[in-house]
Amino acid sequence: PGSGKTTLAHEILKRIVESKSFDEVVMSTVSQTPDVKNIQGQLAEKLGLKLEEETIEGRAVMLQKRLKGTKSILVLLDDVWDYDELKKIGLPSVKYHIGCKILFTSRDRHLFSNEMCINKIFEIKVLEEDESWNLFEATMGGKIIDEACDLKPTASQVVRECQGLPLA
Repeated sequence: PGSGKTTLAHEILKRIVESKSFDEVVMSTVSQTPDVKNIQGQLAEKLGLKLEEETIEGRAVMLQKRLKGTKSILVLLDDVWDYDELKKIGLPSVKYHIGCKILFTSRDRHLFSNEMCINKIFEIKVLEEDESWNLFEATMGGKIIDEACDLKPTASQVVRECQGLPLA
């Protein structure tokens, strides 16, 4: 939690859109208690797809057909907690899609290991103490605290309490 997965995913998404690496780029937040119908609706709307089916299963079939098309599509699903819930959305199986790539963010790096053909896992680790200090200083506008400063102990405590997480 708080390691910057969502922020990094948004930055990746922004750069991919700018580079036009994919014909279409869509995103949805899944969360610990996903509303599958809402996620399907968000993805479909961004893909210009009208989901006429009412059932989750019917909507999943329509969404899957759209994602299996010939266009190159990147789907970003943020904050994924449960693979079984994710399957209900309608993502195409790896062996049946043509140009659809899926980028997930999750707190659990083992969530998909046995279920999907994962090309690459990028693990975001907490910052080292010196990296945390450098980030703190950069956030504060540069090197503002020297060894003689009265704020040094307080600033050091703030950095320690963040425990290597890039908290705002």
